[in-house]
Amino acid sequence: MTLSGSTALVTGAGRGIGRAVAMVLAADGAQVAVCARTASEVHDVCRHINEAGGCATPIVADMATLDGAMSAADAAEKELGHLDIVVNNAGGSSPKPIPELTDTDWQDALDLNFLSAVRTTSRLGPAMQARGRGSIVNMASLSGREPGKFVGPYSAAKAALINYSKLMSDFYAPSGVRVNCVLPGIIETSSTSRNALKSAQATGRSTAEIMETMLRKNPIPAGRLGQPEEVAAVVRLLVSPDAAFVTGAAIAVDGGAHHFA
Repeated sequence: MTLSGSTALVTGAGRGIGRAVAMVLAADGAQVAVCARTASEVHDVCRHINEAGGCATPIVADMATLDGAMSAADAAEKELGHLDIVVNNAGGSSPKPIPELTDTDWQDALDLNFLSAVRTTSRLGPAMQARGRGSIVNMASLSGREPGKFVGPYSAAKAALINYSKLMSDFYAPSGVRVNCVLPGIIETSSTSRNALKSAQATGRSTAEIMETMLRKNPIPAGRLGQPEEVAAVVRLLVSPDAAFVTGAAIAVDGGAHHFA
């Protein structure tokens, strides 16, 4: 168990990729603070981890707000003593045509998908820096490199997160703190299904047609959608001692769907 004795905070951990990350880190020996805004989901993840012999602490907070991000960081430190690992996974999108976007849509996307990570890193990074060790992983998206026309604010926020991750990796590298970024492609989660349903309702088509169109326009060479556990496995590698010389990376987990070099 390469993460035995480590402590970790995973935000957006109530479902999907965040849940998978929390569970794989706990299975590898880390004590995990499980953070999300829905209490029932947080406690369900913690129950599964603890029943499997792991160690999980519930934290209920809305990472889209400054107070929520600060309270989550404070609670994690209070419960675990210090943080060796921070996975900034909180995020989400709501499909909307460009002409219908409002100022609120842009601000909400930035608060949840970008500023939540900035705030936790600003709060917890200095302590890692002082100890001379630690690993931060920011969960961006393939959309941050190749924007989707129905998720413009989300794509822009994730692009900012990719840029920010490199900025902070350079800043923290001399102290031994590593910062990396993961860019999932289309992953089979409840959020994917929910967004497909919203698009279907907006266009009058079925969810199957929406998914078929999306995959036709954005083909996946691997021939299938990704699974949350496959993204979690990459995060687990990045925060482990096996990746001691990896920092400033932006790693696509998308079955080969990306077009950037």
